[in-house]
Amino acid sequence: MSRSERLIDTTHPNHVYCIEPQSRHYLAHGDLWDYLYEEYRAVQPEGHYIPFTLELGSWLWVKKNWSQAFSAHGFFNPHLPHRVRRTLRRHLLLFDLFHRAVRSPEPWTKLDEAERERLRRQGLEWWYAKS
Repeated sequence: MSRSERLIDTTHPNHVYCIEPQSRHYLAHGDLWDYLYEEYRAVQPEGHYIPFTLELGSWLWVKKNWSQAFSAHGFFNPHLPHRVRRTLRRHLLLFDLFHRAVRSPEPWTKLDEAERERLRRQGLEWWYAKS
């Protein structure tokens, strides 16, 4: 289990999120995240970057409004105002959790080298075992 998944499981035990590598389902999007990560690291070499993607939409929305499939805004992005509000309202606790994690990074970023390496290995084992 990754540290981020443990944090979400601990703070919100009844969450509905599936935390997994993006490449598991979206092979074309990895290049964008790699580019953004490299750009961030060039400016903030010692900074912390959390590439977390939250899929907000649903196939049900596309079935209700098939023209959304041809939208430049994206296949699953909520287009109707009430759907945007409902979607954002549903994820307020997750947004709050990430906001607090970014505002107070010391507990999860100030690790000694041995602990950081242990967590890195544990995360890679967890991550690629799921693939």
